[in-house]
Amino acid sequence: MSEILSVYVIGPADGPQKIGVASNPEVRRQTLQVASLVPLELALRLPLPRKLAVAVENYAHWLLKPVRVRGEWFQLSPAEAKKAVRDAHEAVELGQKRPRERPGVGRKKLWAENINLTLPEGAKARMDAALEEGEDRLDLIRTAIERELKRRERKDR
Repeated sequence: MSEILSVYVIGPADGPQKIGVASNPEVRRQTLQVASLVPLELALRLPLPRKLAVAVENYAHWLLKPVRVRGEWFQLSPAEAKKAVRDAHEAVELGQKRPRERPGVGRKKLWAENINLTLPEGAKARMDAALEEGEDRLDLIRTAIERELKRRERKDR
């Protein structure tokens, strides 16, 4: 049987709201209250299976990204936070996925092809000696290839 967690909304009546998941949101509210100068209220408790609860929380965080204060805290009213969680729950239940913010991992691809290049003995040392400040070997190789191609194109005319 899947563990049940609750997606919760906790915060002051007029301040930022925290959207998170916990097995016992009331205990979570009490824990947060210890460090808060203002009274915190549990505005929403939505019990769901663990996997669904986490998906709803993540989707709600994504929906509210423009009003994120920090971490899981968002600058909006309890009613607005509850609506966002309910909208997120509906979207997740319908199988909607939030768009990937980082479509790929690693550096952006700048070149269409990779070419493995074996260089004659000593060529790397000669290139390093010829590099301008801030330039790397690949920049030098690309520039040299482009110049040679232009030279050959002019020659063929």
